[in-house]
Amino acid sequence: MVERLVHSEANARRIAIVESCFGSAGVPLGKPGRVLVGEGVLTKLCRKKAKPRQFFLFNDLLVYGSIVINKKKYNRQHLVPLEDVRLSSLEDDGPWKNGWQVISPKKSFAVFAATKTEKDEWMAHIAKCITDLLSQGVKTPAKEHAAVWVPDSEAQYCMHCLKAKFTTVNRRHHCRKCGAVVCGPCSSRRFVLPNQSDKPVRVCTGCYNTLSASSTDSNQLVICVYIMFAFVCGLKLRIPYVHLNQQMMLFYYMYQEFIIASSLMYPTVWHEVLTVIKFYGLFMNFLSCRLII
Repeated sequence: MVERLVHSEANARRIAIVESCFGSAGVPLGKPGRVLVGEGVLTKLCRKKAKPRQFFLFNDLLVYGSIVINKKKYNRQHLVPLEDVRLSSLEDDGPWKNGWQVISPKKSFAVFAATKTEKDEWMAHIAKCITDLLSQGVKTPAKEHAAVWVPDSEAQYCMHCLKAKFTTVNRRHHCRKCGAVVCGPCSSRRFVLPNQSDKPVRVCTGCYNTLSASSTDSNQLVICVYIMFAFVCGLKLRIPYVHLNQQMMLFYYMYQEFIIASSLMYPTVWHEVLTVIKFYGLFMNFLSCRLII
């Protein structure tokens, strides 16, 4: 069906209508090979409450916006590339029925359809578009995705410290990493999440500690590798004309020196550097030495 509509006038006309509904504030949607697969109103679970949103499914893109005048005018256009999307079905929970999560790197959220049939059709069409898009081999799926935010109404107390009660003065905040509702003191830290923003964003204390530890280990690993190459390059520059046996002996001492230095400065990651060394055989091939690490 999609292949038949790619170059059809009806498809181009439908896309042009969608563009006009968003007006000059919207992004142009016309693109070679793009097909408007379907559209409809879904209930999006926002931070404070559920709101109706107009959704448009293209063969490579999911677009949604706020309804100003039904089928005539929309604003706050959002674009979600389908290669980055994962779907997760939600179980019916009280008034929240026929829902699923749209999970993407920049923003993830839950939506609800009016009936189970409508939900199944939406999920099937989105999944089919994702599969077809990735099968072309041009697009690659995202590795990291944003968390779905917990609605404000589901948290009366801070989900981190479990002590601070939310009031008009003590406002709710959301951790951009895990999506939890937390108080100000528990979300005073900022961290750069590249998939969401180039600038540091609000994260809870728990996520900040985890992210900082991971970042520190990565930086230490890079520093250790630089130290290793500094030792190797220094060795190569100092003894270019020494006999091979002497080279092997000096090389062995430099290797031991590197082990001691890296283990003292960065004890948590020096063994990872050795793993890299073993994998690439750097020391075994250097100056034709055959050392067993």
